[in-house]
Amino acid sequence: MRRGAWHQFGDRSQKLVLEQLQSGVGVGAIISVRDLKWNNALAYAQRYKELGADVLIDQQFYNPDFVNRNIESYPIFQYRQAISQLAQISDIDLVNIANELRNYHIQIEADGLIAPAVMYQAGRSDITELNRRLFEISKVVGDEIGIPTYATVMLDRSVTSSNQTVGRIISEVTALNSDGWYFGFEFNDERIASSYELVLRCGAAGLTLACTGKPVLYSYAGPMALLALGFGATGAAIGHSQNLWQFTRAVKICIYGGNE
Repeated sequence: MRRGAWHQFGDRSQKLVLEQLQSGVGVGAIISVRDLKWNNALAYAQRYKELGADVLIDQQFYNPDFVNRNIESYPIFQYRQAISQLAQISDIDLVNIANELRNYHIQIEADGLIAPAVMYQAGRSDITELNRRLFEISKVVGDEIGIPTYATVMLDRSVTSSNQTVGRIISEVTALNSDGWYFGFEFNDERIASSYELVLRCGAAGLTLACTGKPVLYSYAGPMALLALGFGATGAAIGHSQNLWQFTRAVKICIYGGNE
């Protein structure tokens, strides 16, 4: 994973990312399935790579309620389900997810594989088990095509509300045989986090992940990007929209604004 600022896709980001990379700003781009149809994702990814950027693709399983025509252009769309449904996923379906991940990442020439995962919630061992299964099939794919596999660690408010719940989930996550971490921390509804306790808790979680010796990509960083490298992150993902200034499902991550 390259060190520095990454571009987090959001509301009409694709051309802005291109302009920034042309100016030498940023080391990589995280393409989200909600913002570009698959054929356009392929085209933009190639242009980003020609400008020297690394490219990752985020399937955003952690926000299954959001659907638009862009997401529907990806065959893996059918598996972006509510946790209660996804938890019952069969081994055959896992094989199908693995096949789709393999196809996407080979075609887009991705520089890493962000394993699909749902939001971690306090007291939900079923979610921990589901994310473990999704990670393991992702790791097989990443190893097969020779790219690192990053475990997705998205912590919702039921987790981030106390040191104990954060510590418990991070302990479970770091048991995965991951090549790195795609980390998100849900604060409150403020655009800029103002709670000393939450900021400290976020930094401690990120530092714990970094202490594994594996890279951390802090997603939806916003102003927290200023602190990210200090708590051990390798990269901080930044988007232009205020809805990308911190991770939250309350605003559906970002506002859909086209599929150029």
